[in-house]
Amino acid sequence: MVLWSLLFFFVVSFGLGFLATFWVKNASSWAERWTMRLGVGMASFIVLGVLLNLLHILLDWRIFVGVVVLGVGAVVYWKRVVYTEVWKQRHFRFGVEEKYLLIALVLFSFSLFMYASGAFLYPYLENDDPWHHALSVRYVAEEKTLFAPEGYAFKYLDPYPPAFALMMGVLAQTNDSLSWTLKFFNALILALSGLFFYLAAKEFTRDGKAALFAMFVLISLPSFFTHFIWAHTLVVMLFFPALYCVEMLRQDKRWMYVGMIIIGALIMTQPSTGLKLMVLLGLYWVVKSLYFRTVQKDVLWTILGGVGVSMLWWYDKAWDQLMRQSGKVLASSKYAEIAQEASVSVWGKLKSFFPYNQGTATRAYTFDDFVYAKPFGMINVHVGWGVVVSVLLLLGLLYILWKYKEYFGQNKEQYWVGVSIVWMVFTFLGTNSMTFELPFGLFAFRFWLVMAIPVALLSWLGVRFLVEGQRKIGLKIPALVILVLLVVGVAFTSLSPKYNQNARAQWPPGQAWSSMEELQLYLSLKELPADARVYSYSGKGAYVLGMDKFACDWCTADRELRSSLTTLSGEELGLRLKTMGYQYLIFDVSTVRTLMSQQNYTEEKALEVVNEKLQEFVTSPRFSLVQEVKSGGFLFKVV
Repeated sequence: MVLWSLLFFFVVSFGLGFLATFWVKNASSWAERWTMRLGVGMASFIVLGVLLNLLHILLDWRIFVGVVVLGVGAVVYWKRVVYTEVWKQRHFRFGVEEKYLLIALVLFSFSLFMYASGAFLYPYLENDDPWHHALSVRYVAEEKTLFAPEGYAFKYLDPYPPAFALMMGVLAQTNDSLSWTLKFFNALILALSGLFFYLAAKEFTRDGKAALFAMFVLISLPSFFTHFIWAHTLVVMLFFPALYCVEMLRQDKRWMYVGMIIIGALIMTQPSTGLKLMVLLGLYWVVKSLYFRTVQKDVLWTILGGVGVSMLWWYDKAWDQLMRQSGKVLASSKYAEIAQEASVSVWGKLKSFFPYNQGTATRAYTFDDFVYAKPFGMINVHVGWGVVVSVLLLLGLLYILWKYKEYFGQNKEQYWVGVSIVWMVFTFLGTNSMTFELPFGLFAFRFWLVMAIPVALLSWLGVRFLVEGQRKIGLKIPALVILVLLVVGVAFTSLSPKYNQNARAQWPPGQAWSSMEELQLYLSLKELPADARVYSYSGKGAYVLGMDKFACDWCTADRELRSSLTTLSGEELGLRLKTMGYQYLIFDVSTVRTLMSQQNYTEEKALEVVNEKLQEFVTSPRFSLVQEVKSGGFLFKVV
């Protein structure tokens, strides 16, 4: 089943990428052409899925395979000799570009190993968000739709953009392990980010060496992602094919339409980081227009077209998502000052949409936070660049001052430097919205993920400063020696702590667990048959799903049962569960906390109800005890 999932992912992604790009002028390198088609295909998968959903066509993996087979077949039929022409005109040569890409593939493989080995170091999903993603992903896999059922709210689906749940949900249909799907494909997406960054940076800088070194820096930066499972991995990955497309506009204006697909997919993936990346694209357009002293209409239309494509999802959900965001801010005591200002002024209302201190990990940062990368960091964001990268960034900025005429006047094609500087300023301010107490912010701690992009690009100029500078003072150190020393330095000061955090750290399972014993109770579910139906009395259906078993929290019957759960006797509950197809009941220690929060019980009352229900289950012929974990709970088989 695992091999089938991989086959499905690559065949469909390459197929959709081919259908989206076969008619435009592609890169001369066959290796680059097919590698980028993978990224384009992933974006096309998202847009196709949202379109099918809008037409109320089931999101079944067979539909996607059918579209690829029929689409590619139609192209081959339409251009009967297309493959013969390709073989005649473009031989599979192995030149400099292919050699660079081969090195990039080695870096990609290392990155995949690092992320995947850490993700599979423990048998559960880490922290809290991945469990909620598991719920929305399994919903898409089962119901084959992106629309939430009436009366049920997912944390990460509808109105939340659907791309991550869509991609993972369809992939989950091709195997019997939801946790494997989330862990592996999240790691794969992270690794692909570096590979697609290389191709985008090569076109952006017009320099394969610069792109390769920048890729190495990017995947080495602790601040550029951990293996944490969330939609941010996918949205940042999509940015690089989008940048590639706007760069390819100089070769063929038809790349505009490919770019629209990718940007549309990006906007339908994650709201806050998606907005940041759209600002980066907007700044790219502004700076490039200033360099060439003319409005870059093709870039502008590509961006606007992407916004138009995203309306397939956002046409009736954008306002709901914005109001949900503002509502969370106004309801939290953390933002009491902003809430008070929002009640009396429009300025305050705007600040409620983008509070400067928003985010669970947002804080004021110091010099050390940027320069020194600690061996271990936060689960979702590991701050810091490392000493060598920080020095390279500083030297890169000095190099720009040294060569300012080249970068800001004589050579318009060097606009990538101006763009990177503006990106650096924007992301640095965004990261420090709380440090500088700016009026607005947007999850400052997540800006680290985006700021890594200009840091990696500008670090190459630091290399050039060292190579050219030492020659200016009469030294004759070979450039290769300098490069090797820098690679070793980056590896020790940046990659090493990143590897520790991602490949060696034993991450916790989240704050929803009352005890490690409760976690052990849920881990025992892995011993049950695949997709066994398990009902969680405390309401932890998402955690049942994360253990590769099935619970239908969104189903009408389940919601009706939960609303009357405490009024049913053990006999009545067993009969209801049997009728609904459930095979097991898990009764964990979090039930006390659930009753206190949902039923407004006192702790004493909640404990009384829990003990009463437990006795009913133990004595009822409808249940048979399967597992007992002291201080964790009980697992019963429904008889």
